Amino acid sequence: MNESLHTPADTNPEAKSSGFKGFKQAQTSLRTMQTPISPETRDDYLSRIRDSPTARYIAFRLLALRALGDLQTKLGPFLQGLDSILHENELPLDLRGCDTMEGVQQLVSKRFSTLQTKDDWRRFFATGLHLPILYGLIRTWDDPLRFHAGVEAIANATARSKRRKISKNVANNSEVIARIILGRVPEKPGLGKALPELFTILQATWQEAEEINRENLRLEMAICNANTENQELGEKLTDETAKRMKTETDNRTLESLLSELGATVKEERQHFETMKAHNSEEKSKAIQDAVARTRSEVLRRLENIRLFADREPPNRGGILSLVREIENTLNITKG
Repeated sequence: MNESLHTPADTNPEAKSSGFKGFKQAQTSLRTMQTPISPETRDDYLSRIRDSPTARYIAFRLLALRALGDLQTKLGPFLQGLDSILHENELPLDLRGCDTMEGVQQLVSKRFSTLQTKDDWRRFFATGLHLPILYGLIRTWDDPLRFHAGVEAIANATARSKRRKISKNVANNSEVIARIILGRVPEKPGLGKALPELFTILQATWQEAEEINRENLRLEMAICNANTENQELGEKLTDETAKRMKTETDNRTLESLLSELGATVKEERQHFETMKAHNSEEKSKAIQDAVARTRSEVLRRLENIRLFADREPPNRGGILSLVREIENTLNITKG
């Protein structure tokens, strides 16, 4: 790329050796740069910021503007260097890493905890150590809860630096605002600069408060609905638990009855088998006795038949009578 496309910092040797007088000059120099920005241009620009008497403030303003959505592309090559200038010997303040609003307030308050005397506060602001804190706060502008918690913590800390105490006669926040407005009205004719800025801040604050209230109302409704749903689910769960416990009790009762019935069936089966064996033995004995008696009767009559047959002449009538007795004994019915 032609060198004529670079910033005046590239083409003016005298400018390279001197730091920026202030933020406005640094901002103007950045806006006149042509992209893409070369490493030489980047290093020279950062060097001029470091050589500036307000180096930390310049870095703070540029980084804060980018955090608010400005200079997204052009400031990209300078981010690491600007961050190093702003946080020299200081850790970045990461409020997004806090899980609670109390955590945000504690983290911010900790940065002011060592400041006790007016000289401490004077040196603190003179060296720009408040700027990394303000940058950490501004980075959370799109997170209202953390942003407001950080603002409150800084307000409390800076009020302590002035040894200010809220009057016991102050009724509410509106009275505090009214007293601030009163103190910003200039004695000289005209509106002045501070009063319009104050009203702009108040207007933005109230609009933000309205949005937060609407969001809180939405969240409260969501929580209420969730609580109602949880209550209904809890009641259903209680009913289901009661039904399950009843079912388990019934099952245990049925299992007990089934066990008793099984024992009874087993006992009856054993009794039946015993009776069956006993009946079978008695039946067998009765049959044997009956057969023995029948055999004895038949043999006795057969012997008599043999005697009647040996007579001369054979006693035919006696023989037939004995045969009929044998038939009756055997229970034989002639066809």
